[in-house]
Amino acid sequence: MDAASDTLAMNLLFDIGGAYPSQSGGSAASTLAMVHNLAGDIAAYGAPLCDGRLLPVIEYQALTSIVGVSYGGDGEREVGLPDLRGRTPLGGGPLQSPVGESLPMTYMVAAEAPAGAAFPMIGAIGLFGGDFAPSGWLVADGTALSIPQNVALYQAIGTAFGGNPDAYFKLPDLGQRAAIGAGDSVALGADVAAGSNGVPGLGINYLINIGGTPAPEGGNGGFPESGEILGEVIGYAGATVPSGWAPCDGSLFDIAANKALFALIGTTYGGDGKSTFALPNLGGRMLTGPPR
Repeated sequence: MDAASDTLAMNLLFDIGGAYPSQSGGSAASTLAMVHNLAGDIAAYGAPLCDGRLLPVIEYQALTSIVGVSYGGDGEREVGLPDLRGRTPLGGGPLQSPVGESLPMTYMVAAEAPAGAAFPMIGAIGLFGGDFAPSGWLVADGTALSIPQNVALYQAIGTAFGGNPDAYFKLPDLGQRAAIGAGDSVALGADVAAGSNGVPGLGINYLINIGGTPAPEGGNGGFPESGEILGEVIGYAGATVPSGWAPCDGSLFDIAANKALFALIGTTYGGDGKSTFALPNLGGRMLTGPPR
C-alpha cells in the first residue's frame, strides 16, 4: 500500500459530555472519552474533533479523571484531547509507545449489549481514551474466551481472529496495531505489515450507518449511550453486516433514495453529485483525523 491508499481522513470526534463509564456490570454503551467517526463534516452533539486542544479541568473534571495527562495538559488546570490529526489510533492503551504515525489508545470489543441494540451491537469495535474497558466492553487484546461462556459474542465474530470452534475463540488483537479495513486484499482477522505511515494493522470490517437519525450539530459534546447515528463509521469484528449498516467499500448510492445521507456526506468520497454519491472506501485503509 502506498501513502495515497493506506489511510483515509475523516472527522474523529471525542465525547466530552457523555455518560461516565462504569467498570462493572451492565451492557456496552457509548460513554465519555470515546471516539466517534463521522463521515459528515459536522460537530455531532457539539463534540470536538480529536485535535489535541486543551480544555479547563474545572469544567471537565470527569473527563480528566479518565484520561489524566495522557494527551496533554497538566491535569490540574488543563486536560488535553487526543490528537489524531494525520495519525491513526494504535491499540494497547494510552500508556504504550506510539509506532509510526499513530496515537496509542484503547481498542475494545462490545461483548454485551441490550437486546436489539442498533449500536453498540455485540462485536462492535470501540475506541476509548482511558486505559481500561468500560463495562460491557472487552479490551481488544487477543484474549481467548470460552465459547459456552460467551455464546453471543462467538456467534457475532466466530474464529476470524483465532481459536478452536469446538472450545474457544479469540478477540481481535489490536495491541500495537491499528484497525485496517477488510477488502482490497485485506482479509478479516489478517495481520497487515506497516505501510507508508509505519503502523501495522489488523483487518476488521468498517461499516457506515445508513438507516439512523442525523445527529444535531449542537450539544454538550456527549453522544447518546446507544442508537444509530446516520453517517457514523464503526469497526466491526463480525463478517455479517447488521441491518441499517453498509460496508465502507466505496459503493455508489442513489441520491434520490438516500437524501439524508447525501445531505450529510455529499460527494466527499465520490459520485457525480447528480444521481449518485459514494460511501467511504476503507478497504485496505486506516482511519485518521484530518491533517494538521
